[in-house]
Amino acid sequence: MRHPNLDSTRPIDLAQRCNMTKQAMNYVLTGMTAKGYIARKSVPAAGARCS
Repeated sequence: MRHPNLDSTRPIDLAQRCNMTKQAMNYVLTGMTAKGYIARKSVPAAGARCS
């Protein structure tokens, strides 16, 4: 995975960049969140974002 601008990147955008399904990307992001590599936050009316 490239180094994305995580301040405004949606999981669906990351999935498209990595040629993955959004479900597979959410699985990866859940693991990264559990290990403390990233924090996820919800943005009203825009879906979840990664930071």
